[in-house]
Amino acid sequence: MTRGDAMSNNHPKVAKSDSHVDAWAILFIIILVVGAAIFWVSHQ
Repeated sequence: MTRGDAMSNNHPKVAKSDSHVDAWAILFIIILVVGAAIFWVSHQ
C-alpha cells in the first residue's frame, strides 16, 4: 500500500463521516421541531 492509496482512502471516509453526522443532526433538529410543534398545538 503506497502513501497515495492511504491518502485517497482516508479522505472519502472522513467526508462520509462528516456528512453522516450532519444528516443525523438535521434529522434530530427536524424531529425536535416537529415534536415541539405537536406538543404546543395539543396544549393550546
